[in-house]
Amino acid sequence: MKITKALLLAPVLWLCASLLYAHTELKQASPADGAVLNHAPAALVLGFSEPVQLVKLTMVDKNGAVVATGFTAAAESLNTFTIALPALMPAVYQASWTIVGKDGHRVEGKLGFTVNPNTTESAGKAPAKTQHEHH
Repeated sequence: MKITKALLLAPVLWLCASLLYAHTELKQASPADGAVLNHAPAALVLGFSEPVQLVKLTMVDKNGAVVATGFTAAAESLNTFTIALPALMPAVYQASWTIVGKDGHRVEGKLGFTVNPNTTESAGKAPAKTQHEHH
């Protein structure tokens, strides 16, 4: 009888633990990770699964040169952030960010895209994986 109860409780405990350790994730991005664009985007849009504070955003080109975006850390929690971009030259770019969820955990993520007017456009793929920092 005790074994049966333990077996019945195991999925419930697993579900509770999963919910406890669930973190905010990037749900949509524009441009998407891996996108190839004929025209430079005017903005980077990051949409998350729940309201977060965007505390860090850096963008670099393929040579590692920092692209000035004028980003300032968010004072309020939002689901979606739109970061204006300067006029981007044809190149490969990577954006990296750090958010803080309502649970206080910092989550880092990144995505890359290419601006190339001489190639076929590609929409990219689903949002990139994020890395959680546990306290």
